[in-house]
Amino acid sequence: MFKPRFRLTGSLVAVAVLLAACAAPRGSGTSTAGDSEGDSCAAWLIVGAIGGLLTQGGKSGGSKAGGALVGGAAAYAACKAIASAKYSVQKTQSEQQVRQEYMRTAGKPAPAVPTVTAHGLQVNQERGKDAKGKGVTIVNVRSDIHVLGGGQVSPRVEEQVVLLAPDGKTRLGDIKKTAGTTGGAYGANTQITMPDGLDDGKYEVRHVVLLDGQAKSERIARFVYVAGVPVRGDRHAWAAADSRFH
Repeated sequence: MFKPRFRLTGSLVAVAVLLAACAAPRGSGTSTAGDSEGDSCAAWLIVGAIGGLLTQGGKSGGSKAGGALVGGAAAYAACKAIASAKYSVQKTQSEQQVRQEYMRTAGKPAPAVPTVTAHGLQVNQERGKDAKGKGVTIVNVRSDIHVLGGGQVSPRVEEQVVLLAPDGKTRLGDIKKTAGTTGGAYGANTQITMPDGLDDGKYEVRHVVLLDGQAKSERIARFVYVAGVPVRGDRHAWAAADSRFH
């Protein structure tokens, strides 16, 4: 009969094999924004499983092991929710209008290289229902970006939304979408459904604007999440954003 530590070691080896299988390439073909992130979401289930096995092998009871599994499942659900978040965008101004606006407000010629001249971000949460009618918390990430091409070739304008856990370090997932292929002003909304089971706390949203694959501007907003209850009971609670330009 195996001793507990050998059973635990064997289980961890099995989990490691499963993790490798989840991380392995799924064959040839192209992926769209969010697809590659969706493939890696299974790692969150493995993290929860490892936590549960380690807890069972130590002095803690099975309840904490169950908690670790639930936490992994919730993080997995969050990762999948971000990867499949609804994204919509509308071009609100032409590049010529953005150029004229920049020259008027800045009082100088427009830059000769692709540039993000304005970057606004708002994040709010509200209660809603999923496809099955179950109550969920919906987080809306709304952006307003102004871009100048700066040359003969129009830049590819992309937006990336990253969700971080309350510790400010753990990356739950992200989604990257193309807003347009020319300069101009774009207004977009990324709608993320927060699954039940996540820890209550202050979450962080990082919104990055990329031009031809290069990060040019970053905005950060934080919102307080309490499962089942919009912050302060406000259906539309907007979060402030910090700015970082590259």
